[in-house]
Formats: sequence, C-alpha cells, structure tokens
Amino acid sequence: PQGKGLCARFKIVGLPTLIHGDASFGGIYLEEYGGDKAFHDLKSFAAEALVPTCNPGNLDACSPDMRKDTEAFMAMTYESLDNLIKGKEKQQEDLQSSFKETFEKLQKNYDEYLLEK
Repeated sequence: PQGKGLCARFKIVGLPTLIHGDASFGGIYLEEYGGDKAFHDLKSFAAEALVPTCNPGNLDACSPDMRKDTEAFMAMTYESLDNLIKGKEKQQEDLQSSFKETFEKLQKNYDEYLLEK
C-alpha cells in the first residue's frame, strides 16, 4: 500500500490509529490517541486536546512567559541544554534519595510504635 512509509515513520502498526498534535519538526510532537472511538468520546477529546500547543514550532500558541522560556531554550547550545538537563536530573535524584531516606525513618518509627502497643 501507498502509506507504508508514512505508517513506519509514525510507528503505526494497526488500524485504525489516531495520532494528534503538532506535526512540526517531523512529527516529534505527535501522540497516539488511546481513548474510546465512539463519537461522543472523540468529540470530547477533540474539544479538550486538539487545541494549538506551545512548542518551538508554534510559538504563537505560547503564553508570554512560556514563549520567553522556549526562546531562551532554543537559543542555548546543545552542550548548555545537556548540562541543564543533567543538573535537573541530579536534583531529581537527590530529592528521590532524600524522600526515600525520610520515608524509611518514618516507617521505622511507625513500626516501633506498633510494636510498643
């Protein structure tokens, strides 16, 4: 069939498949719709989700603050973006580690309390 290449490009393996989103930048902003395909469900989904979204290919849909942030990211070098991402990932790991430690302490205190009863 004629659409084999297009299906392969967007990882469509079964029909019917509905993809939605901004097709800018080769379709990296497209997502697969996973809801029911009844008219009412599709209509509700379309009213909520099929609106222009803010991304580098559609800055007109951005709020002023989001546009400013997006343009700042777009102006950064790949190395700067990579360092920023790594820093945020490190922060996330530290927060997760801190949460785990705190949770374990609380769990230990709770277990001790239960044993005392």
